[in-house]
Amino acid sequence: MKIIIEGCDGVGKSEICKELKLWTGGSVVHLDENINDYRCFVDLASVDNIIFDRQIISEVVYSKVFGRKQNISFEDLHIFLYNYRKAGGKVFIIDRELDEIEKALKERNEDFDYVKMMQIRELYLDIARLFDIPVVKNKDIKIPEIAEEIYNESTNF
Repeated sequence: MKIIIEGCDGVGKSEICKELKLWTGGSVVHLDENINDYRCFVDLASVDNIIFDRQIISEVVYSKVFGRKQNISFEDLHIFLYNYRKAGGKVFIIDRELDEIEKALKERNEDFDYVKMMQIRELYLDIARLFDIPVVKNKDIKIPEIAEEIYNESTNF
């Protein structure tokens, strides 16, 4: 099983990935801004029984919003997602309302820039629409229930 969990900071990706690990027995890999090479994303995505806490979409989103050099183009993203899905991989974007994101980030003593976070969230949702990626809302549902929903969706081919 190959699963990518994407979304803004503070939406609950890491907790969902930890819970998915219990369901799948897979390894959780957290990718950060230090991994931004297309080939690296492709190589990591070829590993089986892995759950990504961020992957290539975050590189595209955060690079664009923060004006960093974009090493991954939308064309690269399209090709990656096509091949990843063809190989049985599933991709999900976790979403949360901005006030809930702000609360989660403040609990972790992280900064919250409303305008930047709004741009980041909207870009994730645009990518979800463009590439037909399921969006899972983290609102009133408990993390184990979200993980179960994702697990069930991942095992349906």
